[in-house]
Amino acid sequence: METLTLSEAAKRCGVSRKAIARKVERGVLRSVLVDGKRRVSLSELERGGYQPQSGAVGDGEPHGEPHDPTGAIAPLLARLERLAAENARYRLLTEQAESLRVQTERELVEARARKRCEIKAPNACARSAFLGAGKAADYAPPKIS
Repeated sequence: METLTLSEAAKRCGVSRKAIARKVERGVLRSVLVDGKRRVSLSELERGGYQPQSGAVGDGEPHGEPHDPTGAIAPLLARLERLAAENARYRLLTEQAESLRVQTERELVEARARKRCEIKAPNACARSAFLGAGKAADYAPPKIS
C-alpha cells in the first residue's frame, strides 16, 4: 500500500496541502504517522473523493481535471434542480390562482350588478337576462322621453 505525505498527496491531487490537512483533521481522510510525518494512502484519497494522478511527485504542477474532493457538489446540483422544478410548479400555481382570482372578481362584479338591477328595476333585469345572461352591467334600458 503506497502512502504519501500530505504535501505529496496535495500535489498528486492538484489541491493545496492545507486542503488535505483539513480533511485529515476533520476525519474525512484517515492517515498514519510514520517517522513523525503524517501520511495518507492512495486508496484513502480516492475514498475521500480525490483523484490522485500517478507519476512523478514534486513537479509542483496540479494534475487532472477539477474535481469535487468532498463529493458535495453533485448532491447540491441535484438539490438545485429539484428546487428549480419546485419553483416552476409554484409559479404555475400562482398564475392559475391569479387567473381564478380575476375570474371570480369578474363574476362577483356581475352578480352585484344583477342584484342592484333586481332591486332598482326588476322588469329591466328580466329584459337583460333575456338579452344575455351575465350582461346585466352592459344593459341600459331604453330612455323614455
